[in-house]
Amino acid sequence: MDAFEWWKRVIERTWFLGGVHPSSIEKFIDSASEELFEHFSGSSGFSLYEDTIPTLQELYTNKYKLGIITNSDNRTKQVVKSFGLDRYFSFIITSESMQLQKPDPKLYSAAVENKYIPQQVCHIGDDLFGDYLASSKAGFNSILLDRKRKASNFNDAENVVKITSLTELV
Repeated sequence: MDAFEWWKRVIERTWFLGGVHPSSIEKFIDSASEELFEHFSGSSGFSLYEDTIPTLQELYTNKYKLGIITNSDNRTKQVVKSFGLDRYFSFIITSESMQLQKPDPKLYSAAVENKYIPQQVCHIGDDLFGDYLASSKAGFNSILLDRKRKASNFNDAENVVKITSLTELV
């Protein structure tokens, strides 16, 4: 199943669970899915946090190699480019391209591709399980981006290396 069909099913299921009548779903699902898929294929469907560009610029200037590992589809590359951020990243690995999802360690292995050893890599993510714990298990140094300070709700939260803003990296 390609990314469009996957997202179409998500939209269809969401509408159904939200109480939309099946005949209305059938009538509008194709056009709505196409419109939403297109909308979220570029910068118009997303916004950046204030700390994103200054932090990327600083890390890039200081010669850090940056990459993206995401549970999203291949539109991520278009979105990154539409924001003008593609120059900062050496690679983008998507779940769609790998046919895997975090926390599968093979995603992290693909990121290092024999160019780096995991101990020289720092993974920063906003999901305690899919990012922080998974990348730690793969041998990476890991940082949890906890913008909403939710990590304190977990039992081992005191052992988690966390930041609340990307500016804490520079």
